[in-house]
Amino acid sequence: MSESGGSDSQEDGGESAAHMPIAAETPSPRPSPPGRGRGGLLSSWLRLVRFPAVFTALTNVIAGHVLAGGRGEDPRTLGFALLGSACLYLSGMAFNDVADRNRDATERPDRPLPSGRVPVVGAVLLAASLWFAGITAAYLAASVVGAVAVPLASVILLYDFGLKRTPFGPIAMGLCRTLNVFLGAVTYTDAWVGDGGAVWGYAVVLGLYVAAVTAAARFETTRVPRLWAWAMVAATVAMLVCLAVLAGTRPFAGYGSAGVVPGAAAMTLSFAAVAFGARTFLHPAKRLLSPVGDDATPRTIGRLVRSIAWFDAIAVVAWATVVWPLCAVAGCLCGASYVGRKIPIS
Repeated sequence: MSESGGSDSQEDGGESAAHMPIAAETPSPRPSPPGRGRGGLLSSWLRLVRFPAVFTALTNVIAGHVLAGGRGEDPRTLGFALLGSACLYLSGMAFNDVADRNRDATERPDRPLPSGRVPVVGAVLLAASLWFAGITAAYLAASVVGAVAVPLASVILLYDFGLKRTPFGPIAMGLCRTLNVFLGAVTYTDAWVGDGGAVWGYAVVLGLYVAAVTAAARFETTRVPRLWAWAMVAATVAMLVCLAVLAGTRPFAGYGSAGVVPGAAAMTLSFAAVAFGARTFLHPAKRLLSPVGDDATPRTIGRLVRSIAWFDAIAVVAWATVVWPLCAVAGCLCGASYVGRKIPIS
């Protein structure tokens, strides 16, 4: 399960072997033993599951819960839903590398599996364990949460082992994100069957945005065709319009049961957050239209993927009536930023 297509690489494909200089007098560096390379054993496993990206799954759930009207009434249910979402996301990342291990051996030999730092059997066992743990945690949250987790887990497997390189790949990835938002929504209400216009609107538009990112990411080592670049810009604009609508229709109440922040101030903060999103995330989408070098495209795709958590955060700011969701998404953003500096997503 990975928006960046293929193996979510943020790196260049490298030069062709036919153009590589021959330097017989310079011995090749000895490969690092499995699990002992750059970053050590733990770093290799965390890189396999692309651990910094798991925070975007958590913010999806929090946003879904808040947009459904939740205020954290049942911490146990929400906690198990968050755990289930994280496990399913990490399992999808690991299955993604298992499915791509032969291709990565040629194109991205430094990935944990082709480099030998993580054994294939171990990766399969980890992915399968996380997959089953995610479904179990969802059912421990509530039966309705489990009912959303099962199709989410199924789409993850379908994407990684069947749909990834078909025209349906981006749609499947977008559907994963849509279902992940619903995973949070049903911790409060039965929005799964239609009790939440805000949830449906946001979940569908976010799914379309992720589908556009996935489609554009297929060309991250070359150049994104202008059709897909324009689709990415349109999806970003649609996302920002959706957030603006949420800000304009937010419950007119302040943050906190005692009115920590008055309603008018909360509304102003909501629109300020949307304006921040427009200024920050429309630029990388438009950058795909400019004649940038191939080395810039992976970084741009990376920013578009990371923006998912920020969109969730803006939705929470625009709709929350209690303070804790703001603190939770802020913690996720800080965690993603800190861990991302330690563990590369690519």
